[in-house]
Amino acid sequence: MTEKEVFKNFITSANYTESRIEQLKLKLSVSDRTLITKTFKLLNEEIGYLNRTTDFIHIITNCVEFLNVLCNEKEFTEKEVLVNRKRIKKARESLLAYSNKYKNEELLQAANKLDEIILDKGIELDDLITLIKNLIDIKEEFNIIKKLLNTNKGVLITDNNELFDFTFNKAIDSIKNNTPDIYYYIALLKIFYSSKVDKLKYLKELDANCDNDNEFANEIYYIIHGHKRILAPDKVFEKYGVITNMQTVNVITKNLYNNADYVITIDTEGAQVRDDAIS
Repeated sequence: MTEKEVFKNFITSANYTESRIEQLKLKLSVSDRTLITKTFKLLNEEIGYLNRTTDFIHIITNCVEFLNVLCNEKEFTEKEVLVNRKRIKKARESLLAYSNKYKNEELLQAANKLDEIILDKGIELDDLITLIKNLIDIKEEFNIIKKLLNTNKGVLITDNNELFDFTFNKAIDSIKNNTPDIYYYIALLKIFYSSKVDKLKYLKELDANCDNDNEFANEIYYIIHGHKRILAPDKVFEKYGVITNMQTVNVITKNLYNNADYVITIDTEGAQVRDDAIS
């Protein structure tokens, strides 16, 4: 039996105890880091086969599960974190594309589980959860919270899904009170979702607190089921009636810079008009 066959049989077994992992490492004479590389390689190979068949999806889901086991217990250097993030991004985007193509929930959940792999463990979970909650309370910019989340994705898979629960309750209140904050909370729910979310619990709360035809409740319904990309970006504007085809004209302005030695502006380098400036 070749090394590849030994490894693939191990992945297929779905039995990833510490002792069995150590036996595999001895048999293949590899380190944890090499094992992670091998798993990503096998994962991408199996994803490639989806063009021809979906018969072996279980190997893909097993690879993702094994990566969670390996990575969540491992300390990585800064360089390794960056490399593995790129690997996760590549595999996740492929899985999302195929899950949409074949309408396959297993592939969707595998893509979501890749999101839960913990690479950077530099910040304590409790401190990070408290910090993010405080930022949500003051409605801090969405991308800042997303960047903080990347410092330790362990916050996604706490036993009670604390951040998802916290944001879900705020979203329900926002729907009840008909406030525009709901857009903010829906964006956060998409990044706080994990495969450990108690779907039944949140579905019951949605049914109890929201009308069936409420568009925001429907959006949260899809998130709870793991469909974090239910709408393509261009469809979001269409759904909420945002006009994107407004007519534009070139703006002609006088050159006011001739008599100024220095001009300080907050407009970007590619801006057609730099009207937010002092000289």
